[in-house]
Amino acid sequence: MPRTKNKRFSLAEETKRKSIFKFIIPLLIFFLILALSFFAAKALISGCGSSSVFKLRQCYVENDTFSLNGQQAFDYCQLSPGGNLLEVDLETLRDAILHAHPQLKEATVAKDYPDTIRVSVEERKAFAQIEAKKFFLVDKEGFILEKSFEKPQLQLPLIIGVKSRHIKEGVFSRSPALKKAIGIIKLLEFMNFKDKYGVKKIDVANLNNISFYTKEDVEIKLGKDDFREKIKKVESRLPNLDLRQIRYIDLRFKDLIVGPK
Repeated sequence: MPRTKNKRFSLAEETKRKSIFKFIIPLLIFFLILALSFFAAKALISGCGSSSVFKLRQCYVENDTFSLNGQQAFDYCQLSPGGNLLEVDLETLRDAILHAHPQLKEATVAKDYPDTIRVSVEERKAFAQIEAKKFFLVDKEGFILEKSFEKPQLQLPLIIGVKSRHIKEGVFSRSPALKKAIGIIKLLEFMNFKDKYGVKKIDVANLNNISFYTKEDVEIKLGKDDFREKIKKVESRLPNLDLRQIRYIDLRFKDLIVGPK
């Protein structure tokens, strides 16, 4: 009996051992193939890197108003011809372009194999203008464009009341007054008020008594809050009013007050 037990035990051990080997050997083969593939890929990439096939030879930059190529495009992107296209990190390049050209709102960068970088850029657009010693253009995000004028640009809403220390070309303004003005102009645009009656000027010198002027030079006194409701309120009344005979409309109180000329 003991011998039979030992024999059965040995057979069980042998079966278990064979089962383990059946599992381990394919696993070892898999990892071996994986390792060989990795080193082969690394060698291939290294070979491509040293090859002239992927040498950076061309660069193109374009948007709706201009296009650059050749050395001008390389300089714009802060790249040098002759580098390895495979080693160019697109996200890093995009960030570098936006940092070097703050007037850009966005940049899209792509590799065109085997030897080209293509960049599509979107420039910031003037949304309004700020009156100071000059007239400074600002976009929807409060970025002061690197362009100013001696005279106001008639097609853009004029913002008055922004302190000069908050106006610097080529950077985002931290002015609470400018932020408030842009927000109100956006709201007037969204509610189609701007298209119907125009926004000639907005005064944010006193944030408790904000007002704006229509294209008919009617002053709309908004106060400090509830702008959406106040705009809806005045818009419902404007079709019944002769704006040529009105100097201001005051929305700061419960009842709408109309001041004649």
